[in-house]
Parts: sequence; structure tokens; C-alpha cells
Amino acid sequence: MIWTHLVLNTVDGCIAWFYLFRKIKPGFWIFLWFCIVWAIQIQLVMQIIINRIALLMSDQHRARQLKWITFVIVGIIGVVVTVVWMPASLQISPMWIEVNKVWDRLKQCILTVMDVCLNFYFLHMVRKHLIANGLQKYKYLYNYNAAMVGLVVLLDATLIGLMSLQVKYAYLQFQIIVYLTRFYIEMANADLIRKIISRANFDNDNSSVLVRTSSFVDGEHPLHTASPLSQGRHQQATPSAEAFALPRFSN
Repeated sequence: MIWTHLVLNTVDGCIAWFYLFRKIKPGFWIFLWFCIVWAIQIQLVMQIIINRIALLMSDQHRARQLKWITFVIVGIIGVVVTVVWMPASLQISPMWIEVNKVWDRLKQCILTVMDVCLNFYFLHMVRKHLIANGLQKYKYLYNYNAAMVGLVVLLDATLIGLMSLQVKYAYLQFQIIVYLTRFYIEMANADLIRKIISRANFDNDNSSVLVRTSSFVDGEHPLHTASPLSQGRHQQATPSAEAFALPRFSN
């Protein structure tokens, strides 16, 4: 989904620039393209966030419900945008233009609230089920996502502000930057989770090496059957691999 989002954003950005420099004439099909691609990008952004949340949910049925509810809400918003924005852009009547001025801002506010709610739910899951259970290595993931929520709100607020400028479609250019920034945030999130788990697995391997070394010092051979005492030491020094994976918890 992340790479689909990048490809769509890149293609949409190129077409938008051609349109803004009047290389492509305004018309029904170009406006329909903008509406469809915008709706798909919003769906991808929301579903990517929910996928992060689903990593920490034990009830995958509830995760699927969250995905479908979000899909339906964003789908309805996309249909309304198409119905309102296209007639306004084609300047069919002054009424549609005035309605679009209100709806454009309202739509962006709704999407911002949805984005923030999903991200705060993810932060809640990380804090409650990972950090609170002693997995302090996820603190950086928590702090990073908290900062990114602030950045997303700032970008959306700027986008809403650009809708009030006299320069027509100025927000269309900035919208490309907003979605590229979201792409970078999600890529950085995935990389951060990978590094945390990889580092934990590396520490786990080091613990195993220390146990094997101590066995030789104690005169024990690691291939021989260990005594109950040495088994206890081994179990204490070598935590299971599951301890370092992203666990699933009930909500």
C-alpha cells in the first residue's frame, strides 16, 4: 500500500503540474482523475495507519471492522467530494462554487480528525501494552509518532489555509507535498519498528552466546543434558524470541 501510494502521488503530481502550467486543459475527465486519485490516496493513508494498529490487536475481527468502517466513511467523503468539487471546478453555477468553499474545509477537518484519532489510538496501544509492560525500547516509537501527529495536524491546517488564497488551486500543489510527507512518515515508522525488533533479536543472540560461554567455564558441555540448576540459569539468561516481537493484546 505504501508503494502504491507513492506511485499514485508521483503520477498525480506530474499531471497536476501539467494542469497548473496549462499543458492540460481543464475539463470533466481531468477533474474526475483528481477526485479518484485523491480518494484512493486517502483510503491508503488511513488503511496504512490501521495496519499499524492491527499489529497490536489480538482481536483481528475488530481490526477488520475498523478497516471497513474507515473504508466506508472515506468512501462516502470521496463520493461527496466528486459530486460537489467537480461542478464547482467546471463552474456550472455559483451555488456549487459556494457549497464547495464550505465543503472543502469541512472535508479536510473531518479527515484530520480521523487521522488524529487513529494515530492516538495507536499511541494508546503502544503505551498501554508495550511501554507499560516494561518494553522501554518502544518509547522512541511512541515519541516519534506523537511528534508526527503534530506535524500532520500542522500540514492539514496549512492546507485548509491555502484554500482561502486568491491563487486558484494553490492548495493542489501543496497537497502533493502533504502526501509525500505522509509517505515518508510511514516509511520511517516501518523502518523504526524493524530496527527495534532487529536490535532486540541481536541482544537475544548475545545472551545465548553468554550462556554457552558460562557453561564451558562451569565445566558443562552445551550438547550434554544440563542439570535442573543449569537449565534454570539458561532459562533466566535466554529470554524467548517472542518477548521481542510485537505482541498482540486485547484492547
